[in-house]
Amino acid sequence: MSQLRKQWDKLTDTLPFGRINDQTRLRFHDLRHLYAQSLLDSGLDIVDVQHMLHHSSSVVTQNRYAQFARPDLVEKGKKIDNILPFKKVI
Repeated sequence: MSQLRKQWDKLTDTLPFGRINDQTRLRFHDLRHLYAQSLLDSGLDIVDVQHMLHHSSSVVTQNRYAQFARPDLVEKGKKIDNILPFKKVI
């Protein structure tokens, strides 16, 4: 096991959200998804998010994230602010 993986596992064990309901560990790559979805939810254009993520096209970004940009999920996502506050991207 790599040193990075050991440190990541140690960190996630201390976090209240380090494991999902089915006890699956939070993966480092999940942070990328959280970042992308936060950008889209805050109103950034899909093309801008595509460039930030270095996707080959906006279609790749749209296929992965656009289906989750729903108003009801934005409201539900606000509930995690008490656990994991994020600075708004302007």
